[in-house]
Amino acid sequence: MSDNTRNRVQQDPLFADGSDQFISARSSVLSFPISPATHSHNLISSNILRLGSLNVRSLVSPTKQLNLFSILLSRALHGIILTETNLCSPAHRYICNPYLTSYHYHSWFTYSPIANRHSGVGIILHSSLAMYVVKKKFYSDRLIGLTLQLPGKRNILLIGGYIPPVSSSNHSIIADCYSTLISWIRLAHSSDHSVLLGGDLNADLESFLKQLTATHPGSSPLNPLFKFLHEQRFDDLCELDNLSLVPSPTFRSSSSGSLSRLDYIWISLFFPIPHLWSSVSDLTDVISTDHFLIIAHFDFLELRDHHAPRQRCRTNYDFHSATPAQKESFTSAVSSMLPDVSVISCTRSLNQLWHQFKSALLSASRSHFPRINVSLSRPKAISHELQPYTRLNNSLTHFMISLRKLVTISQLQLAWSRFFVDFKPAFLSLFPDQLCLLNNLPDPLNLDDIFTKFKTTSMKSAVAERNKNFYENKGKFISSSLNRERRCIVLDRVLVVNLPDSPKLLVAPEEIKAAAITHFQNVVGPSVSPFDSFTSLPLRWQK
Repeated sequence: MSDNTRNRVQQDPLFADGSDQFISARSSVLSFPISPATHSHNLISSNILRLGSLNVRSLVSPTKQLNLFSILLSRALHGIILTETNLCSPAHRYICNPYLTSYHYHSWFTYSPIANRHSGVGIILHSSLAMYVVKKKFYSDRLIGLTLQLPGKRNILLIGGYIPPVSSSNHSIIADCYSTLISWIRLAHSSDHSVLLGGDLNADLESFLKQLTATHPGSSPLNPLFKFLHEQRFDDLCELDNLSLVPSPTFRSSSSGSLSRLDYIWISLFFPIPHLWSSVSDLTDVISTDHFLIIAHFDFLELRDHHAPRQRCRTNYDFHSATPAQKESFTSAVSSMLPDVSVISCTRSLNQLWHQFKSALLSASRSHFPRINVSLSRPKAISHELQPYTRLNNSLTHFMISLRKLVTISQLQLAWSRFFVDFKPAFLSLFPDQLCLLNNLPDPLNLDDIFTKFKTTSMKSAVAERNKNFYENKGKFISSSLNRERRCIVLDRVLVVNLPDSPKLLVAPEEIKAAAITHFQNVVGPSVSPFDSFTSLPLRWQK
């Protein structure tokens, strides 16, 4: 064995525990029933996004790592939050290698400088999600925060946390974890980020809710983290029993066998990816832990609807241009993919049935309808139903703009005649019951008479208004007769220079008005006219 090979084996944590040995790392990867390419294709093309949370009760053993990865593959998880990993440095860098690399997963782990029980957090994401991670932060060996910039300018803070069990020595650690979590969430909200929080919080939400709604809550304080999540209207993504509507437990005590909830997945209000349903699975026969696996199922169609920022188009399926045969095939394909109503299990939620129906519609559309690429950098195309109305509106708008270039009545008559021939049948095809509107429009052949009547009416109206002003508004009559308009200037700043100290710039309206009055009274003076009597006016104005 070469020195390089010997060093690699010594650094690989899969061989750190003498109780579990493997022939080779590559043979372990090949032992999985699904190939890396097939697994990645299934996750990327999946209509459901699956995110899990599991307390693994130490991830040091190679057997645990192998079992964990088999869960990732068998459950087709896009990501998982791991708690109580109990990892030390530098072993955390090599967890689940080479499985993660071969199957296109990325990992983030915290670690302790020394061996420590009840510690350690990890987040594993498939490349279909990991590609959106732009920032990461850690708090001790208790919290991990990953910032994801999803397409459509939707940002998510994904938090994995492990709060240690309550004991006399852990009060300060628990308080610090709570305060850090709350500060991270507040900062995310201030930056318009949605939040997903998952992990083992070692606290029972049902006890908190009973204490919150009790008439006499007692002397014990409320859990500050649950109190904050409740005030911020976070959604607890628990699995509900269909009959009792009680949340399913996530922990079974190994000593007493009692069930409770310690592991959670929470999402903030208006989370950008719709949550469909959640499931809880007992993995005792797969991996040694007394905690259950929580899987939150989200609508991946909603996420994939917005392509990556580098892509500038999206694909639509054109139902309107499909042939009758294609529409009939589409209907048959949807029916074949939907389950029979008589055999639908009562345990399936409405969200599951709806998502299956939506997935069937999308799958059948891809197979039977023509595809249209829609640019994301240009305005969206007008819907099929509105296109005739839009064409009619554009035609009328174009004609109105062309009228600005016409200078004679004959040009107007010719243009209106050409436009009206096509406009009238197109208008009646869309609005058959609005013939009265067309009847009120002028006939192109009568434009000369209409224009003459309009000109005569306008002249009479102007003469009548001027006669009225002669008796009632002499100033308006004179301005109209002289064809002059009243003009004025607006003073918004005045510089006063005749001050003993220094010049002063006036900007206040009342100060500007006072300075202007003083100037015209003392500097300009009254106006001087060469005519001091009626007889001194010219003969034309005397008459």
